[in-house]
Amino acid sequence: MKKFLSVIALIMALSLSLACLASCNLFGKPEETTPAPDDSNKVTVCWYQGSKVLREDKVEKGTKLTTWTPPVVEGKDFTGWYAEASLTQEFNFDTVINEDTDIFAKYTSNVFVADDKEYYLIGTGSGDMKQSGWNHDNSMQHLVMTKTENASANVYEIEILMYAGDAFQICYGGTYDGQVGIGYVPGVEYADGTNRYDNNTYTAADKKFATVKNAAGEVVFEGHDEFNKEYWTWNVFLAEGQDGIYKIIYTTYPDHPADNTITYELVEKKEPLAETHDMYICGTVSNWDFSDDFKMSADDTKENYSFLLNITEPAEIKLRNKIGDVWYGAEKITVVENCGTWNEGGNLALAAGVYKIAYSVASDTATIEAVAKSFWLAGVVNGGDHWDCSSGIEFEMVNETTYKAYYTFTEADTNHSWMDGEGILGACKAVYGFAGWAADLWYGAVETQGNVTINSYGLYELVLTLNDAADFAAGGTLTATKLEGYFLVGTIGDGDTWRAESQNKIEVAGDVVSTTYTWTQKDNAEWLGDNQISAVKIINVDATGAITWYGNATNGDNVIIPEVGTYTITLADGVVTATKN
Repeated sequence: MKKFLSVIALIMALSLSLACLASCNLFGKPEETTPAPDDSNKVTVCWYQGSKVLREDKVEKGTKLTTWTPPVVEGKDFTGWYAEASLTQEFNFDTVINEDTDIFAKYTSNVFVADDKEYYLIGTGSGDMKQSGWNHDNSMQHLVMTKTENASANVYEIEILMYAGDAFQICYGGTYDGQVGIGYVPGVEYADGTNRYDNNTYTAADKKFATVKNAAGEVVFEGHDEFNKEYWTWNVFLAEGQDGIYKIIYTTYPDHPADNTITYELVEKKEPLAETHDMYICGTVSNWDFSDDFKMSADDTKENYSFLLNITEPAEIKLRNKIGDVWYGAEKITVVENCGTWNEGGNLALAAGVYKIAYSVASDTATIEAVAKSFWLAGVVNGGDHWDCSSGIEFEMVNETTYKAYYTFTEADTNHSWMDGEGILGACKAVYGFAGWAADLWYGAVETQGNVTINSYGLYELVLTLNDAADFAAGGTLTATKLEGYFLVGTIGDGDTWRAESQNKIEVAGDVVSTTYTWTQKDNAEWLGDNQISAVKIINVDATGAITWYGNATNGDNVIIPEVGTYTITLADGVVTATKN
């Protein structure tokens, strides 16, 4: 019996052993595993601090994210989550997530650095901004911000009356260096809307239009792109229906100015300005009635109206204010240089052509003058933006397809953040149109047709070469050549050429500054005497564009050429002489 029980026990032990072996999968039986999760309906959300990944989440498509506070960074405060690495657009947590998304943490320094700058508003408008008129001197006299008594923050304030359409930026130092605009207002966001600059309608994705809303969701301020710039420097425009007195508050951080903020408080609501003028050109061009095609444009102050009248056949006109139906004739309109005549019916008769018409509310008068299109230098010149025909720098015709202009680029022409880090000190194009008006045609760099960029300050010769002498719309190119060294100047060429030009550069050999020039006839300068066919000097242009003049005191500082022939003109010991060969 015992033997039988032992056999039974042995059989049971073997069974247990086999069961254990089977459970350990030693015989190759597949393990039972949990199925892999299905991530096909999930996306990845990465949370960043700079380039460092703080957290990575898998979320279901169609869900919304929840904000959270990232780790503390010494010396800095966390100020929010942003949709771009540039930290320009706050992340909207009402956004439904349907694709992989990156979100960036913004920190600002909490270390106080005192600011000693004097800030002011610059802009235009019908309210207090009228005192500026985009003039720094006016702004520094009337629109200076007051620094508050605060030992731990740089806070500047000013109260101003603003009406719809009034605009401002904040500047310091009498230049646009450090200018700030709507991009510095917390809560600003790209939006759908109409850009005032080009009157086109854009979506938020186009990044051409931006808004700032109050707690009630009303648009208080608008911003508009003008030259494909980030919205940091866009003008701040007051929106329709938001007329009032506002306290503008500017908080600055000198060691990290990107964190500066513009905030505002509505002090007192005001009624919109009553319209007093709505000016039109009325005449044979409009069947003597109001026509939107001949509605004059008002500036931001609504104090000045203008219109560019282009007529292909003779016409008779007057000005007419739609509000009150007031007509303006000879007693209110000044005709510049007799560009038209007043007929017996009291109408101004104009020949076919182009006319600039301007009306001033303050004087209640108008001017009309004939104008002609020309080629102009456009760009960041004369210390500011002149991306139209307003620079005042006109190209001179050399021949039917070649035009030249001359300009000295200085630090005043490097005033935009987009130039930083690119080695760009200046940027320009050539344009065709009316002085002070938007350009019709643009001419850029040879290879790209983009901006001609300047990488060193100094005097430049800018040459516009047209593809077709008769058809300006056929395009052309602009080149910029820096002028540096010695040049022959005077009554040479087609007239008085008292400036450096590339064709008159003197090639210096060692220490000898000498060149030859041939006169076949008297130069075209009326002031030359009977025995004077030319008057010349030599100038030296340094790397900055500064000019040193050299002449000969014997001839009243000019070197006089008495008769035709070939001359060697030499500069030695600061004196210029001319010897006939």
